[in-house]
Amino acid sequence: MCVFTGIISLTIPISFFAGKKIDKNRDGKISSDEVTFLNKIVGKPVECICPSLHDVSIMSLARILVEAMAHAFCYGSLVVFSMNFLMSNMNRRYAYLVTIYMITAKCVIMCKLSTNGIHICTSHDIHFFYYGFGFIPLAFFWWPPEKGYLIAITAIWTLLCLRLGKHIYLPDYPNYDELCDIYALDEDTEEWKLYSRAHEPVELVDQSLDAIEPAFNKQAITFPTYEILNTHISSSVTVGILTGLVTSNIVGAFANTKVVSDKSLAISVLVAIVVINLIQIFGLYGRAEKKMHSDVLARFYPKTIAVVFAVFGAASIVIQLDPRADIPSDDNGTPIVTYWVGVTALIAAFLISIVESIIAKYYQRLSKRFNSTRQIRT
Repeated sequence: MCVFTGIISLTIPISFFAGKKIDKNRDGKISSDEVTFLNKIVGKPVECICPSLHDVSIMSLARILVEAMAHAFCYGSLVVFSMNFLMSNMNRRYAYLVTIYMITAKCVIMCKLSTNGIHICTSHDIHFFYYGFGFIPLAFFWWPPEKGYLIAITAIWTLLCLRLGKHIYLPDYPNYDELCDIYALDEDTEEWKLYSRAHEPVELVDQSLDAIEPAFNKQAITFPTYEILNTHISSSVTVGILTGLVTSNIVGAFANTKVVSDKSLAISVLVAIVVINLIQIFGLYGRAEKKMHSDVLARFYPKTIAVVFAVFGAASIVIQLDPRADIPSDDNGTPIVTYWVGVTALIAAFLISIVESIIAKYYQRLSKRFNSTRQIRT
């Protein structure tokens, strides 16, 4: 009860303080021109073929919805997997609380660095589910309290407090079509054309019914390319995790071996490679969307990246399926190969996802400072 009271008592004053900083004209609502990050990309030239990391490009709404949730799940998984190894000596009454608020902090960092644009353009209700997907990996947590249901209650309470906080400091938040430039698919040419600009009246591609009301899966929003790349990486990790989870349990049930074994590891990795390649080849959102997404990420070898990170995801989940895996063993515990492959994959996925997000977000700013400093010295 003290924990729940503490969360809500912190949420309300912090939200009021944050709201005053964002609502600059003090009119009690957030207008689109007060959302400063998207103001930096709205109306900017859009590059849809081989853009550089900081160019503005487009991403379909359907992909945003799916990959944003997969992105949160990936980050939550990396936290839980890490905490499984780090929390072995902590009292179980507190271990789950620390883990839940590490996930919350990771979600905040995720929204600040790797997917700031996606974070800003999503509504409060979608955010509830967005962050919620980050808490699902608590199902893999090794050190639950004696009353296991406290994990679910605390996670849901945290989500509700975050939702309340957003209602307080971001009242009457604008819809995505008021914040972002929107592109629509022209089915005749299979090209993505400007449909409307934020802050301006709708500019129709043509006068057909589809142009007036484009379907959800035929709309795209402008984002920095590094955000599109970040979600591509993290969603590939999620594909690997889910594939490894299913495959390891199937192997454990039907192949006369343990769920956590060298055999399940090898098969999980192979299945993850096949699944992620099928997704990359055939796509999930239609041929035109797949081509657009491939063109946007063409400079960054999207298929190779997807395979590599799916392998990381599949390799890291296998070790998490048995709490005994914290002690490698040749006898009754987890096989040493599976243990170290899982740990290495986890560390690689964690570090690369964090470092890539920071570099992508701040590279341009840091390079400008470096160049100016070098010019002063010369």
